Amino acid sequence: MNNTYTVNFDDIESFINNHFFNDSKSKEIIEKAGFTESQIKVINTLILTALKAYDLKKQQ
Repeated sequence: MNNTYTVNFDDIESFINNHFFNDSKSKEIIEKAGFTESQIKVINTLILTALKAYDLKKQQ
């Protein structure tokens, strides 16, 4: 993990991936919405990038 951040984003990424890909209710919602696994990975990346930007901004 990069020490630039105050939050462990590896843990957050693992949580998000587990939630979207292993939680049965989330998988059901994702499938009903017609999202592909690739689209969910892009969404996860956007979420993590926004959180990282927020974390860096709060440090200023």
